[in-house]
Amino acid sequence: MARNATKVLLVEDDAGDADILQEMLKARQGLPFDVEWVDHLSNGLARLAQGGIDVVLLDLSLPDSQGMGTFEKVHAKAPTVPVVVLTGLDDEEMASKAVARGAQDYLVKGDVDKNLLFRALRYAIERNRAEHALRESEEKYRLMYNNALVAMYTTTLKDSTVVAVNDVGVRMFGYSSQEEFISDFKAADHYADPGDREEIAKALKEKGEVQRQCGFLRKDGSYIWSEFYARVYVEKHWVESCAMDITGRKKAEEALTHSEEKLQNALEKLRLSHEALSTPVIQVWDHILALPLIGLMDDVRAQRVMEVLLRKIVETQSELVILDVTGVGSMDTQVANHLIQTMQSSSLLGAQCVLTGIRPEIAQSVLGLGFDMSRIAIRRDMQDGLRWALAKMGYEVRNGGDGQQILSREESSR
Repeated sequence: MARNATKVLLVEDDAGDADILQEMLKARQGLPFDVEWVDHLSNGLARLAQGGIDVVLLDLSLPDSQGMGTFEKVHAKAPTVPVVVLTGLDDEEMASKAVARGAQDYLVKGDVDKNLLFRALRYAIERNRAEHALRESEEKYRLMYNNALVAMYTTTLKDSTVVAVNDVGVRMFGYSSQEEFISDFKAADHYADPGDREEIAKALKEKGEVQRQCGFLRKDGSYIWSEFYARVYVEKHWVESCAMDITGRKKAEEALTHSEEKLQNALEKLRLSHEALSTPVIQVWDHILALPLIGLMDDVRAQRVMEVLLRKIVETQSELVILDVTGVGSMDTQVANHLIQTMQSSSLLGAQCVLTGIRPEIAQSVLGLGFDMSRIAIRRDMQDGLRWALAKMGYEVRNGGDGQQILSREESSR
């Protein structure tokens, strides 16, 4: 047997025809064929079971089998081996049916020459290989399609009829089978937001593809979020769509956003609480405010003190403000400037300030800074400052057996 020869199984009950066909194939130079001849179908099937056959030359009329059944038995025994049917002039119709059912070609006895025979066998082998490769490719695609991690479904370009869907798509949209999905799924109605449907249709029409996040409705009416991609294949008249369920991620993002909002609200409340504690403006009497300052006073806090106090003056329509600095540890030029500006700004709003609680070291510090304090009302402590403020408002404070009493002018004149 020649090296790399094409192995041909000839199934032919006529010895004369068999000899002619074998001689034709032997006469071909440079492209060797190795022919095995059997005259019964049973022998041919037995040889096919052993393997190693590249192509079958098959007569449909044999002593132990006739007509289409002959081809069908061979094809069932070795579905991947190409078959070229041999037939008489009166059996061409049957040979055509065999080709329609999977035979690669047919040859009419009496019309065959060596070149035609050679081409028929070679083309049969090549077509069979191409078809086998295509089937393998289609099978790989089918496996990839059905085992993809995202939902995939194909719809017609004309009316959005579903023609294919993978298993992930069936489960994602809440169907029980691919058949049910293809039958019941309406691509135009599964968008939760009609606006998404319109925008996606517009993008597919204008650009041929679209990618976006959108909401989908499942079979039971529940709602899912999806990362969606679709592309138009005009030459195939369909639209291929992919969708990945991101509902869990969306819920996590919403929960995180909600937590961040709660955190920001808490921080804002904390800030306001801290601001209120660091600048505690107290309404001690009608139209009288007191602002006890405690701790270190830096430039930022001094600015905040002025803002809060001025806002409170307007809110309460106060006329007098007691600024108590008993708890202030130290005061530099900047802080002192802020306090004086605060008192001056208060006066522009119609409120007079009195400064109380100046300790000796603060007094020396202020004087050392060169500020003129002669125009500023100053009292020893908060109590003295309140007494001064009440007097300014027309009240009198008397000491009695039950403690101090605050009397209006009308009461004090009785």
